[in-house]
Amino acid sequence: VDKGHTVQNGGVCGACGLLKESVENRLVGNKVIGKLRALGHTVIDCSRDSASDVNEQLAAIVNKANSQRLDLFLSLHLNAGGGTGAEVYTTNTSGAKQEAKKLIDTYCNRTGFKNRGHKYKELYVLRHTNAPAMLLEMCFVDTESDFKRWNNLGVETIADVIIEGITGQIQSENKPAESEPTIKGESKLLEQCKNNVLNFGEKGTYVFLAQSAMKALGLYNGPIDGSYGPAKGNGSFYQAVVNLNSKLGYKNDSRLGPACWTYILTK
Repeated sequence: VDKGHTVQNGGVCGACGLLKESVENRLVGNKVIGKLRALGHTVIDCSRDSASDVNEQLAAIVNKANSQRLDLFLSLHLNAGGGTGAEVYTTNTSGAKQEAKKLIDTYCNRTGFKNRGHKYKELYVLRHTNAPAMLLEMCFVDTESDFKRWNNLGVETIADVIIEGITGQIQSENKPAESEPTIKGESKLLEQCKNNVLNFGEKGTYVFLAQSAMKALGLYNGPIDGSYGPAKGNGSFYQAVVNLNSKLGYKNDSRLGPACWTYILTK
């Protein structure tokens, strides 16, 4: 298993948008590796955490993969460019073509991501690994619907689905995908708040609800008092949202409200 690119700020990090590829790849990849090992499979982590350039990184991945005999090589990635859904790549001569078709169909059927299919491409890690090789693009980092679906599913479910697609082994009942994830028992008032996210900075019901939800999620430990001002120190709700923005890759600007609300809804 190759977790794709280096770690964030490791020299050759992946695409960034609503999701950060180098962050999410490793969360999923580590789960995939750990769960496969728990099922009794031998798994080699072929990832490279840091590199001076892409050539060094790709060569290191391939050298690690080719240093022993492998049954299958899988590289995990997230896509970018404004599309939607998932796709898998092999070379036209790869011995992994059947496995790739099974993986992408299982992955999309279980997660609800649009199935962009099995495609052929002469990517470096696919051409140079000795083992049958495939590269999975799990979703798009810069498409809101993919971002919401990804967060709604969670890395645990995504890892389970990948394992099912590779081995046929089902680890757990996968969480169903929802096109519009919501908080349980969402009321008309909550719906009104969701539709007025740009008023997030105002004191009032929306901020109280957001504080309550973030507190329940362990993102905020301060009082539920409707306050939002930035001059209240690290314990303020404002700072909690700033921290959340950093986690989601948003700038600290007018998207403070939508960032917070998106996160709450997709949890």
